[in-house]
Amino acid sequence: MRQGLGKADIRPILDELKAGLQAIYGPRLRQVLLFGSYARGEAEDGSDIDVAIVLDDVASVAEERDRTGDLSYALSLDNDLVIQTTFLRRRDVEEPWGPFHANVSREGVPA
Repeated sequence: MRQGLGKADIRPILDELKAGLQAIYGPRLRQVLLFGSYARGEAEDGSDIDVAIVLDDVASVAEERDRTGDLSYALSLDNDLVIQTTFLRRRDVEEPWGPFHANVSREGVPA
């Protein structure tokens, strides 16, 4: 694992991830949000990069993981870190209904 990465250091990785997601989803992609330790400025050695992929709708998380798995896996390998993705509906971010959604909505930083 890389050591000592901050939010500015992962910007190129987030830019590449977002570009790849835009190519996959087109207008379905509403937001890409960084959350977790990097968003809070608390990332430590070995911290993963938590990313919420916000779509109009998510019918199947498994299908969305299949669509994006190669992209996030390649970026993780190329940069010697772990990118952890989660898929949310736009409504989940705009009107959070549980603690996880509220946390992403509160601390999420646009990628």
